[in-house]
Amino acid sequence: MECRKKVRLSDVAELTPGFAFKSTDFGEYSHKAIKITNISREGYSDTFPGVDIDAYPAGKLDKYLIGEGDYYLAMTGSIGKVGRLVRGSAYLNQRVLGLKAKSQIDADYLWFVLNSADFYRHLLTHIDSHSVQANISAESVGSFEFDLPPMNVQLRIGFVLGSFDKKIIANNRINGYLEELALAMLREEVVGSFPYGVTTVGAFAKQMSNGATPSRKQPHYWNGGTIPWVKTGEVNNNIIFRTEEHITQEALEKTSVHLLPVDTVVMALYGRGTAGRVGLLKTRATTNQACTAMICSSSSRAFYLYLILQNMFKQIDSLTRGSVQQNLSKDIVADIQIPDITNDYLNDRGFGLIYSKIAEGERENLTLGELRDALLPKLMSGEIDVSNVMVPMKEGKS
Repeated sequence: MECRKKVRLSDVAELTPGFAFKSTDFGEYSHKAIKITNISREGYSDTFPGVDIDAYPAGKLDKYLIGEGDYYLAMTGSIGKVGRLVRGSAYLNQRVLGLKAKSQIDADYLWFVLNSADFYRHLLTHIDSHSVQANISAESVGSFEFDLPPMNVQLRIGFVLGSFDKKIIANNRINGYLEELALAMLREEVVGSFPYGVTTVGAFAKQMSNGATPSRKQPHYWNGGTIPWVKTGEVNNNIIFRTEEHITQEALEKTSVHLLPVDTVVMALYGRGTAGRVGLLKTRATTNQACTAMICSSSSRAFYLYLILQNMFKQIDSLTRGSVQQNLSKDIVADIQIPDITNDYLNDRGFGLIYSKIAEGERENLTLGELRDALLPKLMSGEIDVSNVMVPMKEGKS
């Protein structure tokens, strides 16, 4: 019978709250920093904003630097959102908490503790303030208590659950290569040279429409709903299979929402840094009013539009930075000029196949994530025996 001991998170992990960099410290610098908005499950330092560390005395920021395999957590707003630095190193910005495993806990096991439902419930019940946004302190995070099994059990649990994450990361890497392949072909053969001329988004799309938000005061528009409803925060240059919220058939029939077909491109209209992001629906869905939808005549043309608009993000983002204009609109998006393309080009370059492979990988990741999350509490509680799991031993662990 394995012997588990009760520990606090602060006993087994180093917790470091981030540094309050000035807004003027951020720019095109080689060193990187993690802001709350950068937190995602897998973090790559080359995607983080640059920060000027030379503005501070040598060594002052060393404690705020984390490296590959370290974790970070949001302490404000989206409290409990946790990420793992997969590649590179980065400095922790304010209200981002860094976590490093100590010797008595396996780093992979710690990762799954941070992703457990018990830990998330602890955070929600230990919020320290609700001024404008919810906030939690490092001390409250560190007070989380859990049962820690022997190291050999930790290694086995981490290995089993980590196998799912490794497959998901591999799929993401392959999808990244496929998307970059498609973009490289477009940049080399289409963007800039315009062999097929120029058109507008409005002319390229078969149909465009904005979404809507059914009244929250009408519970029958929401309760028991099964029709996906996309919010702006779910549009992040991604393929969308599922949504957090759903509306009812009555809401669809009695409000101005539109049920969009699979392979519709959607763009976020509001918010600096958010407006201009796109998504590609792989399920029939509706959207809120902060999105505009572009229905194309084929899946390969939708994938092309999705890629081109991603490639034009800086240009589109600049449209929101005028003295008056802060948001996009359907009409502004419709007037954006893009390189035109032919169906023969897309078919000859295999765009439909590339798109289907990317979507297949994303769908598999959803299934893997569900399996991992279903196994997590059963493994962490000891309900599932892992004594027969063969795992390569890590150096210094036994």
